[in-house]
Amino acid sequence: MQEMTFARILLGDVSEAHARLQANDTQTARRELIRSLFAAIEGMAWSYRQFVRESLRKAEMLEFEEDLALSEMSYSVGEDGKVKAERKFVSVTAGVRLASRMAKRADPSLAVDFGTSGWQELRDAIQVRNRITHPKSVRDVEIDDNDLAVCLGGFYWLMEAIPDAMESTLTPLREESDFARSFVDAL
Repeated sequence: MQEMTFARILLGDVSEAHARLQANDTQTARRELIRSLFAAIEGMAWSYRQFVRESLRKAEMLEFEEDLALSEMSYSVGEDGKVKAERKFVSVTAGVRLASRMAKRADPSLAVDFGTSGWQELRDAIQVRNRITHPKSVRDVEIDDNDLAVCLGGFYWLMEAIPDAMESTLTPLREESDFARSFVDAL
């Protein structure tokens, strides 16, 4: 239930920012929409990675290193001999590719298409987001129609790809459950 609330908050922010932009198309409204889109993209990509991680862990299909990568954690030993956990940044695109590769392990028929214009738009949208969140000039904070189209296209691509891939990671668990059910029924 918590994840649904998380997704609803993020997607609700996108919806409201989009409505404000349609009601009053200003540069401020355009930047607000892009910021909302990226909060949703980052949050949904994180949820996707964690869903895949937990599903594959339950199905015993996850390697130790993959588990660490999906959790964005790394460990080191300090001079004091203590193990230190460290957050490791994983880009949205790398994280989505990793989670999709892992989801495909659970369901080989899964086909997340990284060759589409939507995937490229997501990659280009990251450049737009970076430009407006780390501006160096007036031009950096100006959002034109192409910038908006690219950001929306990348967002829509991700929102279409994630549910199918998440569903695919449940395949091994469903198969195990179906086997257990048929075994019990046969008794």
